[in-house]
Amino acid sequence: QEDRKVDIVMGMFPKTKTISFRGNNPEIDLSKLAKEVYSGGGHKYAAGAKVNTTVFINALTIYYNLLDELQNIK
Repeated sequence: QEDRKVDIVMGMFPKTKTISFRGNNPEIDLSKLAKEVYSGGGHKYAAGAKVNTTVFINALTIYYNLLDELQNIK
């Protein structure tokens, strides 16, 4: 089995409608992602945002679509 590297982990919290990012790739600045896409903030390796219901549902939809694509790759 080949080694797999994770650059970004995204947490989604329905109760508070927040999205959180954690990462370990020095080439990716998560604070910029959170600020530009979700009007959030944070640091290079940890950032997040509070989002409205529509944005939260759209993010979930994208996540589930990616899961489907990954399952079809196997």
